[in-house]
Amino acid sequence: IIVTTARGDAEMLLSAIEVGVFDYVIKPLAPPRLYAAIEKCLKYSAMERELRHSKARTESILESIGDAFFVLDGHGQITYLNQKAETFFGLSRQNVPEQSFLSLFPEFQSSWEIFQDAIATRENRTFEHFTPSQGLCHEVRIYPFADGISVYLRDITEKKIAEERISSLVFFDKLTGLPNRALLQERLAAAVARLRRSGGSCAVLFLDLDHFKNINDSLGHEVGDQILKEVAARLQSCIRDSDTAARQGGDEFIVLLDRLEGHGNVHAISHRILQSLSQEILHHELPISVTASIGVSFFPEDGDSGDDLLKAADSAMYQGKQRGRNTYQFYRKEMNVRPSKFLQLGSTMRTAVKNREFLLHFQPQHDLKTQALVGFEALVRWRHPQLGVIPPNDFIPLAEDTGCILPLGEWVLVEACKKARQWLDLKVEPFHMAVNLSRRQFWQEDLVETIKHILAVNRVPPHCLVLEITESMIMTDVEVAITKMRELTELGVGLAIDDFGTGYSSLAALKRFPIQSLKVDKAFIKDVDSNPNDAAIVSAIISLAHTMNLSVTAEGVETPAQHSFLLEHGCETGQGYLFHPPLSASQVETILLGTDEGTATASRLA
Repeated sequence: IIVTTARGDAEMLLSAIEVGVFDYVIKPLAPPRLYAAIEKCLKYSAMERELRHSKARTESILESIGDAFFVLDGHGQITYLNQKAETFFGLSRQNVPEQSFLSLFPEFQSSWEIFQDAIATRENRTFEHFTPSQGLCHEVRIYPFADGISVYLRDITEKKIAEERISSLVFFDKLTGLPNRALLQERLAAAVARLRRSGGSCAVLFLDLDHFKNINDSLGHEVGDQILKEVAARLQSCIRDSDTAARQGGDEFIVLLDRLEGHGNVHAISHRILQSLSQEILHHELPISVTASIGVSFFPEDGDSGDDLLKAADSAMYQGKQRGRNTYQFYRKEMNVRPSKFLQLGSTMRTAVKNREFLLHFQPQHDLKTQALVGFEALVRWRHPQLGVIPPNDFIPLAEDTGCILPLGEWVLVEACKKARQWLDLKVEPFHMAVNLSRRQFWQEDLVETIKHILAVNRVPPHCLVLEITESMIMTDVEVAITKMRELTELGVGLAIDDFGTGYSSLAALKRFPIQSLKVDKAFIKDVDSNPNDAAIVSAIISLAHTMNLSVTAEGVETPAQHSFLLEHGCETGQGYLFHPPLSASQVETILLGTDEGTATASRLA
């Protein structure tokens, strides 16, 4: 609207502007002034149309985005919200209440300070907010302008769920739900870094279950997994919320005790863990006992990094294994010898067989009634060029892990049969040669053919060879094991169950095994003459064996009293230091060629 007027007073002009007049021209009309007013009016009209179009486009964009968008004025009241925000807040943009945003949505109370700060400082803000009533998580982005702020709420609930799922896969053990090795290392590194700055102490407990492999082998991995879950739950119940129990892998667990007040607390916690784990676990009414060996290291005494603390705790745990298991040991510096020695053995194991660094010793076996020599058990030793003679307990597990047990086991069979042939030529009376089979050897497809070939090449009668197998190795697949054992017995080879009583075999399965004898573990023989429980166990094993028409061999016979007990209860054969320690091949030949063997044995028995 343009007004032409002869009146130019201010009152009239102000009245015209108030009713919407855009411009005015004083009469008499001057064309240039009129044209200028018209041009100004047209430009303003065009700008107004463009502004309306721009606003429409902006609103269209704001409606089409997937984010909830709203605007707050400087007092925190909602002045605009898009359709997504209407749905989220349950409001209508045509009827937005004249109340503050916070009074309408108190669930944002925890984040309101960020809104106020953005309004006051005119600085952008981004943060995450969880709305419990809706179970939604949003990324909140705030953009200030002249007299208020615009706010975007982006729903990141699915993203957070996916991140948690990925985090669970990356940082948590799938079976037990405990933190895994990666997360443990992060937490351990963070604890060490914090303690370096502020002082204080923490402890690392390295826990390994005792004889857990026997449970997996005899009862199956499904039962083993259930045991691991129960162990994890019991571990968590023994520590504080601020501590970390993690699964290192297999049957190994790590406990990080943070912010320690003293070493005495670690004694109490370690004892509590052992007590908790020792409580029987029932599986289909079968009670299963689990024990553990624990090694403990402290920051900063035993290491300045997470890796150092783990290595120290591992060494202490191994010391606990050596001292009988079901115990805990604090780290000492001299324990460092074991890890380096283990690595050294692993690096040279593969070449040791080729270099003929192994040798056999032979443990004589005697008839307990007549004291006659009836056989030998072949025992392998490692004659290491730098470390000297290494006992099998130190390298057999390593050979199993590296796969070297197969060529080593075959070498033992060949050498034992060679000696058996030589000694059969020296001694008129027949005797047997007992050889231990490893798990991997037993489950080899060509085991029967291999043994048949070795016996034929060395001209050893099959009945002179006795293969010793443990309960645990044949309980993995009983039916297949029975088939393989029958093939061996049909070949004429003798079979014996070694270390009987220490595994988890089923008597129902045992009676089906085509075996000829049982060997009683030396752990039961040690106190058989003084411990009523051991005496009852050995007596029961002998009685069970005889009921099943099996002979019995006792390991670790060292005293006349043990010999008398075994003889009284009908045990046929024994081996141990009472008769002979393990002998070299030349020592065996001296005995076989000598004439005073019976006299010497009788003297020791007396």
